[in-house]
Amino acid sequence: MKTIILGAGVTGLAVAYKTKGTIYEAESSPGGICMSYYIDGYRFEKGGGHWVFGVNDEVLKFILKHAEVKFYDRMAGVYVNKIYPYPIQSYFELPETMNPDTIKEWLYQKFSHDLCRLFFYPFNEKYTSGLYNYVAPQDLYKNPIKSQGYNARFLYPVLGLDHFITKLSTGMDIHYNHKVVKIHPSIKQITFANGKTETYDRLISTLPLNTMCKLLDIPLAEELPYTSNMVLNLGATKGRNFPKEHWLYIPYSESGFHRVGFYSNVERSFAPKNRVGLYIEWSYLYGKPDIKRAIKELKDWGFIKKVDVEHVNKIEIAYTYLWPKSAHRTKFLEKITELGITMLGRYAQWRFQGIAESLQEGLNAVNNNSK
Repeated sequence: MKTIILGAGVTGLAVAYKTKGTIYEAESSPGGICMSYYIDGYRFEKGGGHWVFGVNDEVLKFILKHAEVKFYDRMAGVYVNKIYPYPIQSYFELPETMNPDTIKEWLYQKFSHDLCRLFFYPFNEKYTSGLYNYVAPQDLYKNPIKSQGYNARFLYPVLGLDHFITKLSTGMDIHYNHKVVKIHPSIKQITFANGKTETYDRLISTLPLNTMCKLLDIPLAEELPYTSNMVLNLGATKGRNFPKEHWLYIPYSESGFHRVGFYSNVERSFAPKNRVGLYIEWSYLYGKPDIKRAIKELKDWGFIKKVDVEHVNKIEIAYTYLWPKSAHRTKFLEKITELGITMLGRYAQWRFQGIAESLQEGLNAVNNNSK
């Protein structure tokens, strides 16, 4: 059976490992947003801190085949003039009393009015680009109910995420710079932007659900909501108030960012000696990120002094959401399945999941038979 896989992110790579299928990738390298890169002795991540959490025995065994890893106990906080331990709501949860339609209603239901005003509302306003007022309470990972949160313990490859991705993808049949522009399920043919075509017996796609609907001419009766992200990677000298945490959630910032992460607090190999590596995240639809203002803000807070390196990555589809009581995601997936195509991965399924879940889904590919 000739298996074609669309996308060389972590799900696509795991699928190829399991099925020995051929991958077609729009970009010139594997890994998607889960990939490291290097500038002047600093290691950065395309999508900010991509730490691997929620690993079960099967996924851990798979990762260890390709990379040595280290485990870490999360150190995170909330920054409001000073740093508060995260999750900030550990001792303030309220009993469930209603069936919320939106994330904002869910927050009000689960946490006190004061905590919502102090942290949850301003943070989610930035994190969701204001969508928390309208979308269903689906992506609640940044507002964990349990006091430990969802990522209290995580792992990271000793030699970098790029080492794991490179080792995993080595020897695979991957065709880079092949962007799909049309899929013809009736004749099982794919057309690429470079004019080439390819046929398949079995097609597995990790492309975003809304993208696949357009490629298959499935009318989007309802636009699927999502936010985009901008990640600013920085290499710098340490400021007088440089945090010890792995990352901080930021409900209030003049330049609009919602999180600051500190690569070199997780692992010193991210930065040269006497330097620190960090990243800033904005919800890309939340106004126009002001990089100079953000850097000045970090300097004013005493987090950093002199900046050696600054590099920006834009992620078009970063976090996906659903409208309240909407069944369109399910209907779109059903229509694609009826066309004999299997949808796997975070964006294909239009839901939030981490690297470990994405790898697991790819490794289960042989059990996800399409019609």
